[in-house]
Amino acid sequence: MMPPTYNFGGIFVMGKHLLHGMVDTNGVFQGKYHFNWTERLVNRLQAQISKQPGQSMIQIETEYNGPDYTANFK
Repeated sequence: MMPPTYNFGGIFVMGKHLLHGMVDTNGVFQGKYHFNWTERLVNRLQAQISKQPGQSMIQIETEYNGPDYTANFK
């Protein structure tokens, strides 16, 4: 049986910025950052940092919400 893990997290919101982060007892960090350029254009950054080989990643995304469509680039 695996020992239990616990998550510790925090959120920071100010104007057009949103930061969200969590770290668990295994030392894995997960974080998200959102920035709203305008009401229709947003950038997002997600990251996971782990000491396990092959478990760390980063993802960058841009999204534009038109009047009747959404365009997304990752």
